[in-house]
Amino acid sequence: MTYRFIVVACGTVGLLAACSSDQAAPHQYASWAIGLHVKGSSVEHAVTRSYTQSGDSPAEERKGTIASGDYVGDSSGSLTVDKTTSVDHDWLVVGNTVTENPLVPGDAVFGLVPVYVVEGADVTTGIEIRDEFDQQQQGQVLAQSETRTESNIDRKTDASTWGLAGDEYLVKFEDLGQVWNPDLDKAWADSGVVISGIKYLGKTNVAAGDFWVTPNGNTLCRGMSTDGISLGNTSVSAVRVDLREVANVDDLNLVGRCLVEYDDFDSAYSDPKQVSDHDTRTTVVHLDPGCEGDFVHRKIGSEWWYGNVLVKEDATYYEVKISDWGYQWIDYNAKARKTSHAMPQNVGDVGKFVEFTQTERHVSYATTAYGTSNTPW
Repeated sequence: MTYRFIVVACGTVGLLAACSSDQAAPHQYASWAIGLHVKGSSVEHAVTRSYTQSGDSPAEERKGTIASGDYVGDSSGSLTVDKTTSVDHDWLVVGNTVTENPLVPGDAVFGLVPVYVVEGADVTTGIEIRDEFDQQQQGQVLAQSETRTESNIDRKTDASTWGLAGDEYLVKFEDLGQVWNPDLDKAWADSGVVISGIKYLGKTNVAAGDFWVTPNGNTLCRGMSTDGISLGNTSVSAVRVDLREVANVDDLNLVGRCLVEYDDFDSAYSDPKQVSDHDTRTTVVHLDPGCEGDFVHRKIGSEWWYGNVLVKEDATYYEVKISDWGYQWIDYNAKARKTSHAMPQNVGDVGKFVEFTQTERHVSYATTAYGTSNTPW
């Protein structure tokens, strides 16, 4: 199963006949009532810690390395950021339209998939606590200091318009311009992965016993049970979905997982098979694209779905972000630490390194009101 099966003209081979013009029965897509009005609140607690890993050694909780002086190569200290954020969510379905391009797989039928347009606003407040331990050389001594900084996160309101659509799976059109993108079907076919501006949400009309895999290929989802939950003044039966991921969250060996070495030839020949012993060869370290930017290392938790709407969530995310990487070595004559993405020549004691942060983020969300309201027009 790949992400290409999400919000498509026909989700499975068995549904292809339903898309044919000879069939009287129209294909059924996910729908939401015009005027559906949902409010909710979430609390997110995130703890971010800085790490450095050198060579085959285990990752150490430290923010970096002293770059020069008598203590060059030692830890420059540690940094922990503890952030608690509260968000009030409010969204309203104001109308529906259709996509004006075919989505694969399926027949090239235009104007088939309905998209429900939503107006929403999120209001965010919070508090952040930074605990920092610092080590740097001052004169001939290693100076150490500890600071704790507590600050309020400024109140922020994010208003936006987005879309909901669903066939076998649900997606959010964070960029409504994708509805009109004439090359969207080609983009699906060429990439086969998540497209910017379109976000996977979950399974359409999920039921207890359903089992599937998310687009990243790692997170396993299963409909576990039907639970009674409160949506403000209303009690409903919602389906609980448990999520598990196969990745090992305790494995912080990013040097082994994320750094790849290869040989870069400076040769007069265009054919690598003709490279001679006289050509210059440089070993270069490369960051695996799967480790670039923020990436979810693991997600564990539960979601509750009612009427193709996420109405409750209790989940923990583990996220990793690499800030620096490459080869490192110490020039003891200059008392300086040096780094490079190319293997240095005639230098001893060279090793790979990665500096990164890991964030453990717990999200608790609950719907506070679920009903219908008049749309703006």
